[in-house]
Amino acid sequence: MTKAADPPRSRSGDLEARYHALTEIGRALIQNLNQETILESIAEWIAWIVPFDRIGLMVYEPERDSRRIFALTGPSRSRLSAVGTDLPRSLRTYAWRAFDERRPVLADLGEEASSSLEKRLYREGLRSVLAVPLFLGGKGIGTLNVASRESDRYARDEVTFLEEAAHQVALAIGNIRSNQEIAVLRATLKREADSAERSSAVDLQSPEIVGTSSALKDVLRQARAAAGADCTVLITGETGTGKELIARLIHSLGRRKNKPFVGVNCSALPGGLVESELFGHEKGAFTGATARRVGRFELAEGGTLFLDEIGDIAPDVQVKLLRVLQEREFERLGGAQTLKADVRLIAATNRDLAREMVAKRFRADLFYRLSVFPIAVPPLRDRGEDISLLLRHFVVKHARKAGKPIERIREQALERLRAYDWPGNIRELENLVERAVILAEGPELDFPEKVLTTVAKRTRTGAVTLEEVERRHIEKVLEQTHGVVHGPKGAAKVLGLNPSTLRSRMKKLGVEPSRRDMSQES
Repeated sequence: MTKAADPPRSRSGDLEARYHALTEIGRALIQNLNQETILESIAEWIAWIVPFDRIGLMVYEPERDSRRIFALTGPSRSRLSAVGTDLPRSLRTYAWRAFDERRPVLADLGEEASSSLEKRLYREGLRSVLAVPLFLGGKGIGTLNVASRESDRYARDEVTFLEEAAHQVALAIGNIRSNQEIAVLRATLKREADSAERSSAVDLQSPEIVGTSSALKDVLRQARAAAGADCTVLITGETGTGKELIARLIHSLGRRKNKPFVGVNCSALPGGLVESELFGHEKGAFTGATARRVGRFELAEGGTLFLDEIGDIAPDVQVKLLRVLQEREFERLGGAQTLKADVRLIAATNRDLAREMVAKRFRADLFYRLSVFPIAVPPLRDRGEDISLLLRHFVVKHARKAGKPIERIREQALERLRAYDWPGNIRELENLVERAVILAEGPELDFPEKVLTTVAKRTRTGAVTLEEVERRHIEKVLEQTHGVVHGPKGAAKVLGLNPSTLRSRMKKLGVEPSRRDMSQES
């Protein structure tokens, strides 16, 4: 970098030199996206056009209504000019004026400087200062400042050049902040993933994938084939069949296994937040968006994004998701910057997407993009030979957790469990075992009536009562409508019943309304 004690003649009037300098600044910023080196990487090229003795980057912190020194380079620095120092608005500096007025500010420093910082700069030998505001997405994010030991140092051409350089610097700061946020979130995500891996299946030898049935073996063979292809996978199956375990297995066997596995349950998010959760949003994108948020696609960069219950995604979000699959790019909500997405997508649903597609609730083009490699996970009732193995597996797991010496399962109870068709699948089985272990008082595990309240009235031949069929159907529809009975998308509409009639049947069959539906009624 050129020393300002003997500054070169400014080349601000040389258009070719300015263009060359801006090109090199852009190249340097791309190669040095970190806070420590951002200024050092471009200072020489700025000084080539706009000579200075000190250069600094100030970033606005809206939470404290303060500007923080983001980066600084030049001769000796005072206590008030160290990286990380907060410069409150009360200092009334030239840089604050540039930020508030959204325009460049030129100033000569004198003994009668208006702020303590400017007085200190004057005592350090600086005489001319220039600050230009930094904008990102139309919002002010800080200032780029230069100072010289010469009085009346900066001309209009130099101001214009610094404004042009500031545009590139603002983009770089935005990217640095995003990378910092992603690093923090990925660290959190990795901690969660490491914890989840200890209790989730991520390979074929995992203790959580239990069974020897041909149906399970066929799914595992498909998972291995899909992992090697690195293609989009659509996993279908009833609730509780272990679709996420299969997704984690595919990720762990593929080339992205050392990259993040990021999961999101689409049905657990309010409709208006799904887009923000997936793609992120900029500050001010909507009411309550007080800061930039990095979406799941950015978090999963290089790895796998698992979208559970994808059939619940709203049509407008389906359009944007289709674009990501086709173009491999997206924008944050409220943002204009196009981001690339090197992500493998695995989706799962318990819905019949083909039927949803016919009913115009799910886009046909998105369905075909997702189902490059479809895998159907069988329900537990089709894995009869695995039930005993799963029972024993969960008994050992929860007995150890509860600190109880369970040695065996009562044979009569075991027969009843084998005869059940498990509409809630493996999740229902594990929950049932956990409750039984909690109630156990000796080495023999029993499943008394108070534990078997969810077990259907089914004979060993497989017959069920008509009321049981009706109850299960109503419960399944309520699950699909997230417990909502009334309204155009409620269970009553789906079943073709008057809401009061449906409530009467629910009461008779012992189907409890969800808290969500009860809150809507009130």
